[in-house]
Amino acid sequence: MLTMKQPSIDDELLAIADMDVVTAEFAECERLGREVQIARQAYDQLFPYRVPPVAGLDYCGANQPALEMGGDYFDFLSLPSPKLGIAIGDVSGKGIPAAMLMFSGLGKIRRDRRQMRVVD
Repeated sequence: MLTMKQPSIDDELLAIADMDVVTAEFAECERLGREVQIARQAYDQLFPYRVPPVAGLDYCGANQPALEMGGDYFDFLSLPSPKLGIAIGDVSGKGIPAAMLMFSGLGKIRRDRRQMRVVD
């Protein structure tokens, strides 16, 4: 005949503690997921939605990162007509670390774009 051992109070407390750890880890994963989603929305808004008009040129740009975000970047810079500036960046790596490095470079480009000079 097979008999089952009755769990002790210690066994039950250990099981409850394990459930608390799993619940806390799950909550942390959900929080991080929400933060990544917010960061992705901010990342998407950095790309140009309008392009400077250039007579005789029909153009656009698109970005599709491999992960939630990446280190790729492009922008169209308004220059004296009929010229167009194009900024392209590709930070090595993927994900949030590459995006953070790209954000830094983007800030410098946008800060300095008014001081750029046109070279024929």
